[in-house]
Amino acid sequence: MKHLNPQKAVLICLLAGLVAGFTGCFASKYTLVPPEQAKVDRKYVGDWDAINTKGDHVTFIIRNIDDKLFTIQTRDQENKGDSYVGFLADVKGTTFAEVRELPEDGTIHDEWMLMKISLVDGKLLLDQLDQDKMKNVQIASSQQLRAFLEEHLNDPAIYAKDEFIAATRIVARQ
Repeated sequence: MKHLNPQKAVLICLLAGLVAGFTGCFASKYTLVPPEQAKVDRKYVGDWDAINTKGDHVTFIIRNIDDKLFTIQTRDQENKGDSYVGFLADVKGTTFAEVRELPEDGTIHDEWMLMKISLVDGKLLLDQLDQDKMKNVQIASSQQLRAFLEEHLNDPAIYAKDEFIAATRIVARQ
């Protein structure tokens, strides 16, 4: 397993967070559920035009792999992008996406980026956990990560207010 260096985590958050222009998001080797126990919610599958708070655009192409995991392909306006694998986890009725890069060299990072995800009025919304605020939180197990999120689920202080993303589904041309 290869550790995700902080600069790479920022780059991944730019795209997996998933639009360029962010300063960083929280990543952990601990997951809320084991990936093999996750379930894909197909309402998130599709092509999305995403925009961050700075107005940067990227296309997300989200596909179901096996009803447990999904892939995300990102494409910017120059058709450059990256690939990710992820899964969903429920915390007290709130959905979190746990996402990890699929680098071209085949390495596997041991950390998963964590973000709150929802679908509201047809918009895909992503709220990233603030990396700077989370660095002082002691997380030494999946159980501690879940307990922390359960306790602070509705605390706006743990989310990066400048790293919010909203995406609109791209409708295929007929």
